[in-house]
Amino acid sequence: MRRLCLGATMRLHLAIARASRIEVLVGLYQSVTTMLTAAMTKARFVPGMEDRRRGHIERHADLVAAIREGDAINIEKLPTQHGEEMVRIV
Repeated sequence: MRRLCLGATMRLHLAIARASRIEVLVGLYQSVTTMLTAAMTKARFVPGMEDRRRGHIERHADLVAAIREGDAINIEKLPTQHGEEMVRIV
């Protein structure tokens, strides 16, 4: 389940990059996705972060809705919020 969720997240980000029709951005995301997939053996979910993960899924849904609706304000705002919410635990 967890690996499936992470894979779906990477595919969503790549689909958004492709929708931009900016080839440099698409290439960048393809490279990042390849590197992350190779490193997946070390990736794991941290216990107690379920609310944060749920928030990321909601943020992704909000971004997809903003893209569909052509909501330029939220298209610009939501990725910044999403980045600020990210946590890296080593």
